[in-house]
Amino acid sequence: MISPSTSVYKLEMICDDPLYEGLALSLDLPSRLGQDSLVDDITPGVNISPETRLWSQPNLAPGWQPPRCDGAVRPENDYPCINLFLPAFSKRAYDALSDLLLPNGELLPLVTHAGSFFFFNVTTIVDALDLEASKCKFWCDPPTTAVNVYHFEFLPDRLKGLSIFRILELPSFTFVTETFVERVKAAGLQGFCFRKVSPIPPDEHWRKNELILR
Repeated sequence: MISPSTSVYKLEMICDDPLYEGLALSLDLPSRLGQDSLVDDITPGVNISPETRLWSQPNLAPGWQPPRCDGAVRPENDYPCINLFLPAFSKRAYDALSDLLLPNGELLPLVTHAGSFFFFNVTTIVDALDLEASKCKFWCDPPTTAVNVYHFEFLPDRLKGLSIFRILELPSFTFVTETFVERVKAAGLQGFCFRKVSPIPPDEHWRKNELILR
């Protein structure tokens, strides 16, 4: 069990309010990494090997050409996401959070009708989940990526200094620590949904621990 000072949250966009609509990236845009599309390039864990838990997210900044993103996103939305789950930040959020974001990934410009937004390519991937103490369902044995994690327990020493990251078992999830949450609140940013995943009691479902900043 980790202390409250190292609380971990799943970072999400707000999905139940039309004022916080997200961005959409077409599946027809060409890949720059030899994959099926640009969406594959920016989606973590697309080519994970079934024989290993290990994977990494490639750097995309070299040769990045800002793609056009559609969607009814509003300038006031600081965290609209792309295709519902890929992190995207407003210029206001970029300015407020860049010292937390840039050590852990790449902020890559997008073209939108609503002003300056940036895709955040998370490149900090940590093997921080305590598999023995957590409650997980995996696709196969030995475990690679997880179908779901019902209860999260993290290894405290592997969370030191982290603010935003992914874990090996859940490539599509973006996690943040209390440091990130407090910065977002202090900056008055909007459009963020944080779900506390740890530490919480084993019989409490993390999806119910919702903190929304509108």
